[in-house]
Amino acid sequence: MPGGFRNRGRGARRGGRGRRLCVLEPLVLLLLAESPSHGYRLVEQLATRFGVEILSPQTVYRTLQWLAEQGWIEADWELEETQGPPRKVYRTTASGEDALDVWSAEVAGLARTLESFQQSYRQLRQRS
Repeated sequence: MPGGFRNRGRGARRGGRGRRLCVLEPLVLLLLAESPSHGYRLVEQLATRFGVEILSPQTVYRTLQWLAEQGWIEADWELEETQGPPRKVYRTTASGEDALDVWSAEVAGLARTLESFQQSYRQLRQRS
């Protein structure tokens, strides 16, 4: 199980309060499942498709490294189709596709939880 919405260890706490939601990993995995890509293009796609604009490229590259350590993605050097220096192109593996399926179910559950929260919050505010 990917555990995308669970504490992964490093950087999991901000200011000593609560867990951070690890949503970057499934977003990157989804983009790579759609089409192999290099890191800088992923940064651009995360901003345009999902509104994740405050990311440093280093954060995305650390995420790519973590996904590779899990065996969910692999990379090859693109030597021919680049205008500059060679760059790594990442793609999902079969186990990455499986992890994406699990994350999709987790996202659906989280969406239901957040919608329930929003409904409860609106009801609370209507009483005020």
